[in-house]
Amino acid sequence: MTRYYFITIFCLFVLVGCNDSTNNHDNALPHSNTAANNKISTTDKAKLTNAKGKKVQEVDIYDIEQMFDASQGRLHVFSFWKYDCEDCKTSIKVLQEALTQIEDSKYRWILINMDDQSKAAAVNTYIRSENIFGETYIFSPKTKNWMDGLHESWNGQIPATFFVLEDEEIKMYLARKLEKNELEAVLNALVF
Repeated sequence: MTRYYFITIFCLFVLVGCNDSTNNHDNALPHSNTAANNKISTTDKAKLTNAKGKKVQEVDIYDIEQMFDASQGRLHVFSFWKYDCEDCKTSIKVLQEALTQIEDSKYRWILINMDDQSKAAAVNTYIRSENIFGETYIFSPKTKNWMDGLHESWNGQIPATFFVLEDEEIKMYLARKLEKNELEAVLNALVF
């Protein structure tokens, strides 16, 4: 008896609920909600694009050397870092804050993560959650003597930041946590 009662109520609900004379069912679906007043703001759209599109790519020493050689009239800033290194993360934040004060066309910021591929997911999550705007790569050495190709005095210590100008020369190399005042002085000397 109770079962028939529920079936009857269900049928009445379906009949009454589907008696919509405006045929406006599609507007309830998220994929078809295209009304002009529901547009995403430009800021939110940029955030979504950045979050979806940010993914580290694998590079080797030859790729990095080509990036060094392609500075073409603007400052290239290379940040070498690891996911578990707090000094690295602090340096990235300080550098990002300083670079926002400079016109985009005057620099290119390239982050090279020195972790192995097993940390790629963590690195992706970090750069998205912290809104890191620099190009981000994960280093995959294909030779044992890869460090010889970058800078003769660099021993692999991180964080390390290289500043390369249009003449393809390393103008400044810092293998330590970056301080805001020091970084601003370096950028002012190299960019302005």
